[in-house]
Amino acid sequence: MLSSYAGIVKDGQIHLPDSVDLPEGAQVIVVVSDRFLSVEEQEHYLARLSHEEWQSLFDEFAQLSGEQQAEIDIETVSDDDLVTLVHEVRQARQ
Repeated sequence: MLSSYAGIVKDGQIHLPDSVDLPEGAQVIVVVSDRFLSVEEQEHYLARLSHEEWQSLFDEFAQLSGEQQAEIDIETVSDDDLVTLVHEVRQARQ
């Protein structure tokens, strides 16, 4: 399963919020952004992509998703479980 967290680099080290608890030995992919693009900049960037470039983004995501085992089978998750998960995520962001 892939999860994303926002952090900051200080003195060459990645610092994540205290609420993020990564398991020891977890494999990570680091994506660096010099700055966040505005919605208009994102739309402009995406509008310039060719069909092949656009499709390659989805193909890459599908490949990565296929390599990761889901922790939860979506077919067996109850509504109460979903509410609990959403609540946990919201609490972690505060």
